[in-house]
Amino acid sequence: RRRRRRRRRRRRRRRRRRRRPDPPDSIFGIASHTKNSVTWQQNIEKTTGGPFGAAVFERESGQLVSVGVNVVLNQGCSAAHAEMMAIMLAQQELGTHDLGIAKLPEFQLVTSGKMCAMCLGSVVWSGVREVLASAQPEDVENIVGFDEGPAPADYDQQLEKRGISIIPSFLREEGCAVLQRYVDLEGVVYNPSRNS
Repeated sequence: RRRRRRRRRRRRRRRRRRRRPDPPDSIFGIASHTKNSVTWQQNIEKTTGGPFGAAVFERESGQLVSVGVNVVLNQGCSAAHAEMMAIMLAQQELGTHDLGIAKLPEFQLVTSGKMCAMCLGSVVWSGVREVLASAQPEDVENIVGFDEGPAPADYDQQLEKRGISIIPSFLREEGCAVLQRYVDLEGVVYNPSRNS
């Protein structure tokens, strides 16, 4: 009986592994007019997550530290946004909760869209010194229908005030094209339910 159970468990595990989509080979491309940019196209093509990607780089060298993609549905976690994943993985890789400490180089977050309200807070607390954001919140809301939350009107100034420079609309057309592709592929819009 025990052997049969073990065999069944092994078969189930193998089946589950076969069903899982392969992770994206690479979600990065090189932009002709800048160091690096997120090309999160494969994340939606392979249905490994939503239409969002982010990465943390060393600001001076351009060296990649971590990559994050949106895995809200796969992980069953509303906090699993691309920016959050990239920042958490960078902190884990570097062994610190503060990416702004003096012994480390300055870091840059490159993201497929300007952060939602939740991710904005995580960026402020993370210690990154620069953000390059592609699609704007109005693009995300108008093209796909995601609710980006109550970000402050003086969003950019709030980051600048905290020593974080922001370059909005970085490769915006490309970012919007990926959002449209997500819509064309009938990607799930996973806004929270709000029962009155």
